[in-house]
Amino acid sequence: MTSSDTSAGNGAATPPGWDEPRRTDALERLHARVVKSADDAAGYYARGAASKRRWARWLRLAAIVLAAIGSVFPVLTGLIGGRDAIDATWASILLAGAATAVGLDRFFGFSSAWMRFITAKMQLEHLREQFDIDWQASVAAWEGRPPTKEQTLGSLAVLKKFLLEAHRIVRDETELWIREFQDSLQQVDVAAQAGGRSARGPATQPSHDAAPLTPSASPAARARQAADAATAPHEPAPA
Repeated sequence: MTSSDTSAGNGAATPPGWDEPRRTDALERLHARVVKSADDAAGYYARGAASKRRWARWLRLAAIVLAAIGSVFPVLTGLIGGRDAIDATWASILLAGAATAVGLDRFFGFSSAWMRFITAKMQLEHLREQFDIDWQASVAAWEGRPPTKEQTLGSLAVLKKFLLEAHRIVRDETELWIREFQDSLQQVDVAAQAGGRSARGPATQPSHDAAPLTPSASPAARARQAADAATAPHEPAPA
């Protein structure tokens, strides 16, 4: 064990690099590391916000254009003599495309992620400005000399506060994304179940009223209809 590994006063172990001659260098290296971590997070949110903004704008623009065209399409084709069946089909396709664009935006969270990323980026930038002032105030207290033990602890406290606050911002944004994604999955499940019910159609009760025989009916159904028709009361023929 070297002399730099023990304090001169009581022989207690001291972390390497934190003895008095090297405290300034150790604090500066730690400061650079902490700042880089926060800057990397802010850069990630800045790049992500630009990408999410492009997707959100294109999908929302597509939804607006498709919905507008689908709404006026029957009117326009009616003015130029279009066929109603074709009009209704194309209008439904256009409106379905608009709903799909909105659904994709909600499922992948482009619009909400854009807002989350912008908010996190602004919070990190504001935190960095506050930290710069606090750090300069801490360094100014050194008065150009290596920091004392108390000053070193004070500077470490400034670094720790900044790092924990930056991690809190990232954690809050991540937790918000998880909640939004779970909500999106739940909405997709509900929509899928509703679509399945609509495709199956409502359950119908058998009718006891007489119905005309149809060629497409099964033999059992035609027999049942014939029996109902035979047992139904007949009105007297007009004289």
